[in-house]
Amino acid sequence: TMDDLNNIADRLSLSFDMKVRLRKFFLRSQAQHEYQAWQEILSRMSPQLRRDTYREVNVHWVKKVRFFDGCSTNFLTGIAEILEIKMFGEQEHFGQLFHMYIMMGGTASRVINFNLLLPGMIWGEDHLLLSNPNLVCSNIAVSLTVVEVQELSKEGFDSVLEDFPDHAQILRKEVVKFIVIRGVKRLAQLTLEAREKKEGLGRSPTT
Repeated sequence: TMDDLNNIADRLSLSFDMKVRLRKFFLRSQAQHEYQAWQEILSRMSPQLRRDTYREVNVHWVKKVRFFDGCSTNFLTGIAEILEIKMFGEQEHFGQLFHMYIMMGGTASRVINFNLLLPGMIWGEDHLLLSNPNLVCSNIAVSLTVVEVQELSKEGFDSVLEDFPDHAQILRKEVVKFIVIRGVKRLAQLTLEAREKKEGLGRSPTT
């Protein structure tokens, strides 16, 4: 309980700021406990009822992914089934390679460009489509408050896609577009780095 948390924090002589962070995380983690209880309920449902429930709960968020336009309801339901809720405390860094994220609650900031991430925002879509880590943008974020996100791995995405081979053609255009754009940017970056290195070696040392 919150009283237990306060007593333990006092006993450990934790700082005021740490106590505040722990209280925020404790309150927010109640949503995680509810999620775990909900998962237990889902596990007892029949397969069809479970799929219908996932569709009602998560497809709304899945539809926010731009390149899922034109995909079937069955495909979207399959994606909705494998979304995982993750919780992160204040000032924590999170974001795994080849994972997409949907912000459900709280506020975070992208490390790569400092853009704010608010509820409903999605980032890391390229991590689902690309396989070369040099072509994806960093999806690492830092939580400004306690945050709740939905996480989708490329491995899970690919497993669903295997059951819908016709959708691979729908998504292929997006894959090619990402590869071309990121490939050009990567080439430009490497060219600039090589030029700067060459110019640096060519400069005479100052006295």
